[in-house]
Amino acid sequence: NLKLANIYANNNDLRNAEIYYKNAIKITPKDSYPYCNLINLYIKNNKISNANSLLSILLYRNNSAQNTECVQNIISILKRK
Repeated sequence: NLKLANIYANNNDLRNAEIYYKNAIKITPKDSYPYCNLINLYIKNNKISNANSLLSILLYRNNSAQNTECVQNIISILKRK
């Protein structure tokens, strides 16, 4: 699901990318990468509220996620928005 979501995102098929990222999150809820990719998709499409909400969910479900590089990058991007 994550690979397929990335393919959709790279082809600017944002609707399907979002669907498959959400499916990947359901399958592996402790993995931070589907969250990070979906958050980045939201940021790219100026859906900052969605990005913030999903980041909160990720950090609630996986405390160690805040130490990952992808989460640190997202936090720095959101602080500039």
